Amino acid sequence: MNPALMLAQTIADEFAELPEVQAVTLGGSHATGKADTTSDLDLYVFSSGEIPVAARAAIIQPRASRMELDNRFYETEDYWVERDGRKAEIIYRGQWVVDHLKNLLENHQVQLGYSTSIWHNILTSVILFEHDDWFTNLQNRVRVPYSDELAKAVIAKNFPLLKGSLAAHPKELYKAVARDDLVTVHHKIEAILNSYFDVLFALNRELHPGEKRSLSYAQALTLQPKHMKEDVEALLLERRPEHVQKIVERLVGELGDLLETRGLL
Repeated sequence: MNPALMLAQTIADEFAELPEVQAVTLGGSHATGKADTTSDLDLYVFSSGEIPVAARAAIIQPRASRMELDNRFYETEDYWVERDGRKAEIIYRGQWVVDHLKNLLENHQVQLGYSTSIWHNILTSVILFEHDDWFTNLQNRVRVPYSDELAKAVIAKNFPLLKGSLAAHPKELYKAVARDDLVTVHHKIEAILNSYFDVLFALNRELHPGEKRSLSYAQALTLQPKHMKEDVEALLLERRPEHVQKIVERLVGELGDLLETRGLL
């Protein structure tokens, strides 16, 4: 067993003793086999109710050189640095994940960017502990094909903000570049790429892997715009107004062409 998995299992065994815990899994790059020397340890604890911070601290504090508990910037999370320097993170999840997946797969409720990333996380996670096959059953329930209806919902939600809507991000990006409003430029580029990759993964009926390595994952897709890598990288670096517009128009245009050839516009 590799050192990261051994460490993850040790932590999971301790959390398994808490009465609220239904499952502990390992996610992220260590679960998908893409970890490198900079990769953090990403653990997920699924519980029937909120686990007291004191109970979590009793497990984490003895092993941490530094820790930040009960961060709620996104989900409920604990961060710490192991005494050997490795950074670890636990994300705590409950019934809302089950409800989210049900709404996604049955009702096709999607969002702007990352529509299927939690689904991807659930399917790719490694089970370290579970009570009464709780996580295995969840994985089995969501081990279903990426439906045409869901793909259409993702595209219908995201593509108009790339092209077509009065609220489309490129128009606002061009204005921000022209007035040298770098904060808005950054925000709009991020919004464009979030929707762009959401649409592209949906077009391929592939689950969105999350924010890290999006371009790398996209390069492995069967259907991809011809100049995707070139244009994404150029967009992140270019600030001349006429060049930014030209890059975005080709980036979005080639994606639109792929959608149109498959009757999805």
